[in-house]
Amino acid sequence: MDSTKQCLRLLTALGLAGLLFTTQLSVSAQRRSTQKRGTQQSKTPPQSLDSQAMNAASHFFNAFFTKCGESYFHYECDICTSIWFASSGSCRDGCINDRITDALAKGNALKLIETRGLSPKTEQASLSGADSLNGYEWRGDIYFQFEGQRTSTEQPWRDCCSPPFIVAVGKKQGRWNVALTGWFGFPVYFARPNEALPYKKPTCDDARSAN
Repeated sequence: MDSTKQCLRLLTALGLAGLLFTTQLSVSAQRRSTQKRGTQQSKTPPQSLDSQAMNAASHFFNAFFTKCGESYFHYECDICTSIWFASSGSCRDGCINDRITDALAKGNALKLIETRGLSPKTEQASLSGADSLNGYEWRGDIYFQFEGQRTSTEQPWRDCCSPPFIVAVGKKQGRWNVALTGWFGFPVYFARPNEALPYKKPTCDDARSAN
């Protein structure tokens, strides 16, 4: 009888030891897995300057264009272009803002344009010695070219666009700066000198109601 009790106590002790050992193995495995994931995350390569430039330009592009299905929609304003060229030598940005605002308030000056077949392209400029001294790390232009455009679904597609939507991009002293340099048909206002932003961005509902 005593020997049976001793055997039962021994088996119980061995079982507890095995359970403890298995638990320790499981905890160790989880720690190794966590450490491995942390190591893998830390090895994620940083974005190249070209990719950062495209991201900065795309953010600016998305302020003007709305993607609906396969198409991109934006507004153009022919009279805004005329005002800009007529006023650029005679008044400051605030004056141009006022004149464009007045023109848009008087009538249907905005024209909805549908574009399709987007192909962005990066053109990096060579940095001069002066650029480097001024703190530039990257300079260039991002071209957002489309294959075709139309003003409504009843109209045929036509070639688009000359010039394309061009965004000048520069990284200076760790900060990305962008500016619209091509495609002057946009109804824009100047938030600060030389910083053009859209007066109005279309929605997909605007696109559906127009067609």
